[in-house]
Amino acid sequence: MTRNRLVGVLFLAFLLAALASTAFATESRVAALGGRGIWLRDDSNVSYFPGTIVRYNERAISELRFKDATEDSYTIGVHFPVQETNVFGVYLNSPIDLPVFPDDEERGNMFAQVSPTDLLNNASYEQTLTFYYGMPMSSFDFAVGLTVGLDSYKNDPGSNDVEESTRYIAVSAGLSNEKMDLGLQIDLPGQKWESGDNEQTWGGVGLGVAGRFFLGEEGETRIVPVCGFGYSPTTYEVKSGGNSMETDLSEMDLLLGVAVNKPINEKNLIILGLELFGYHTAKMEDSDPDLSATRTVMTLPGFYVGFESQIQKWLTGRIGAVERFQSTKYLWEGDGVDDYEITMRDSDLDITFGLSMEFKRFVLDAVINEDLLFDGPNFVSGTTEVMANRLSVSYLWD
Repeated sequence: MTRNRLVGVLFLAFLLAALASTAFATESRVAALGGRGIWLRDDSNVSYFPGTIVRYNERAISELRFKDATEDSYTIGVHFPVQETNVFGVYLNSPIDLPVFPDDEERGNMFAQVSPTDLLNNASYEQTLTFYYGMPMSSFDFAVGLTVGLDSYKNDPGSNDVEESTRYIAVSAGLSNEKMDLGLQIDLPGQKWESGDNEQTWGGVGLGVAGRFFLGEEGETRIVPVCGFGYSPTTYEVKSGGNSMETDLSEMDLLLGVAVNKPINEKNLIILGLELFGYHTAKMEDSDPDLSATRTVMTLPGFYVGFESQIQKWLTGRIGAVERFQSTKYLWEGDGVDDYEITMRDSDLDITFGLSMEFKRFVLDAVINEDLLFDGPNFVSGTTEVMANRLSVSYLWD
C-alpha cells in the first residue's frame, strides 16, 4: 500500500479541536458544532490540554468517525480513577496529525528524488497508544502524556531484500485551573527504508504549544482568548551507490483568536468564535542544487458559530457554521530556475447539523446528513443516503 501523505509531526492539534458545551463531548459533537472547540473545555481536547483530564474522570469514549471507515481508524479511550483524585487515561489507536507537503505537481517537479510521501509501502503509523496521568495540585491540575507508535516490515528474498520501520513518540504535559489551560507537546517521528545499498530515512523533532484563558465566571458569559504555535523541522535523506542527497522539510503554524461563550439559559448555549489570524507554511529545500518550494496559507479572518439546545431530557440538537477567508501562496525558488509564484484568495462556508441521544449513561452523538432534511428517509423518497456521516458512542459511569 503506497502512502499518499507525508507522515509528520503532531503539532497545534488544537487546530482540529471542536465546540462543546458540557463536560461530556466527542469528536462528532465537535464536528456538528462547526469544527473548532478550543473556545470551551470538553473531554474531546484532553490531548491538546492534558491537564483537563482531571476534570473528566470515570468515562469511556469511542470515536467511530466516518461512515465506511475501517476499524483501524476507530479510537477507544478510558479514564480510570486512581487514589480517588488522580486519573489514568489510555487511548487505543489514538490519531496523530499528518501534515501534507506539496505534491509533485505543486512543487513543479523541482525535486528529482523520490518524495518522502512515497517512502513506505508496508510499515505505517496507524496504530498508536497514548497514556495520560493527571493529578490535582494546590492551585492547578497537572498531567503528562506519552504516545507511542512503532511498526516494521522485512522481506528477505535475497539480493532484493526490503526493510521498513517507523517510529512515532510524543511527550506532552499540561497545566489547568479555572482560568486557563496550557499545553505542550514534543514529537519525535522517524522512518526508514532499506534495500541492498539503497537507503531512505526521514525524521526530526516537533514542538507545539497552546493556551486559552477564560475571562468571566463559569456558567456565565465568558471571553476566551486562544493562542498557539507549532514548528517541526525534519530531514529526508536518500543514499544510493555511495551518494547521498538531503532535503530539509519544515512546517510552522500560528493561531490567534477569541470567542464569546454565552449561555442563553440552562438548556441553550451559543458560541461565537473569531480566528483573528491563522498562519500555516510548509517548506522543502534542497542544498545541492539549491532549490526550494514553499506553500503558505493565511486565514484573515475566520468566523465560527455554534448553537446547542436541549430539546428533550434525552435529546439535544446542534447547529454549527464556519466561514473562512484565506489566501494561499506557492513559491518556487532556486539555482537554474526562474522564481515562480502563485497566489490565490478565496472563502469557504461549511454548515453542519447534529443530534445527541442519551440512554441512561450511554451517549450517541451523530453528525446528520443534511440531504435527509430535503429528501426524507428511504421509505419516503427511496433515497439511499445515510442518516449520519459520523458517529461517537460514550459511557459515563460517574
